[in-house]
Amino acid sequence: MNAADLDRLLKNGGIHPGSYSLDGTHPPYEGLVLTKQGDAWLIRHFEKGIWSDLEAFDTEPEACARLFTMLTGKKSPRVR
Repeated sequence: MNAADLDRLLKNGGIHPGSYSLDGTHPPYEGLVLTKQGDAWLIRHFEKGIWSDLEAFDTEPEACARLFTMLTGKKSPRVR
């Protein structure tokens, strides 16, 4: 799964688009952010102007699967 697949799944699943960002920019107020930094894919949290790094991954699919779980509480589906 890549960020485009994840975006589609989240939108179809009814996850509010203001609660996450998949392009590294911060959400309007608070939420989870997927970003690429060097060779790593990071999941970060943004709230009230403060960034917190939560987890780092070697690959985009790993990071996307984890972010899906964090936002939905469900195990990530396989996306081809």
